[in-house]
Amino acid sequence: MSSLIKLEGVSKSYGKTMALSDLNLEIKACGVHGLLGPNGAGKTTLLKILSSFCQYDSGVITQDLENQINYLPEIAPLVEEVSVITYLDFISSLHKSNKFFSVDEIISYFDLKPFKHKIIKYLSKGNKQRVALSQVFLGNPKLIILDEPNVNLDPISIKKLRDLIDKLKKEISFIISSHQLNEIECLAEDITILNQAKCLYSGELSKLIESDHSLEKKYLELVGEK
Repeated sequence: MSSLIKLEGVSKSYGKTMALSDLNLEIKACGVHGLLGPNGAGKTTLLKILSSFCQYDSGVITQDLENQINYLPEIAPLVEEVSVITYLDFISSLHKSNKFFSVDEIISYFDLKPFKHKIIKYLSKGNKQRVALSQVFLGNPKLIILDEPNVNLDPISIKKLRDLIDKLKKEISFIISSHQLNEIECLAEDITILNQAKCLYSGELSKLIESDHSLEKKYLELVGEK
């Protein structure tokens, strides 16, 4: 399968603190790439670099995206003073077209119809997260980046998100950063594990766990917990 993004020797530091050190990885043109690592491992810095919100210090990144990246950080930057429908209509207007969903369709998919005219700041945390997720499926992305997408979601919403990713990964790429190893094991074909700014593994998930049959066991082994 062809590459969507390739990183070679990418490094990033904040002052004297190294956030990423000589990172090499490849994101395939379709499918799910899981991103794992302890807090402070460099995951958020990597996601910001990939989504062009952060400059890297050295290395080479080659990509074929034409700005077709939708990125949802862990803390979603919602405009909370407007209604759900007004906000999503605005997000939709920033795109030339919506490939997978219209605004009404994505509202319906994430069960937001009863709240579509409510002001976002008055929604529950779970409903705010569903609004945030709705926006990343608008437009015509080649890559969707999700940082802890299941935060505050109930089990039904988690399943709906998982089913949607599983359906769309045949057409586009996803990068998902999560501490929920079972979700990554369920969805991802490839993973990258970071720790202390360094890459411990990047490649096919099946090859990593072929002998242990457990992502959790292999992850804990790699990050240092026996």
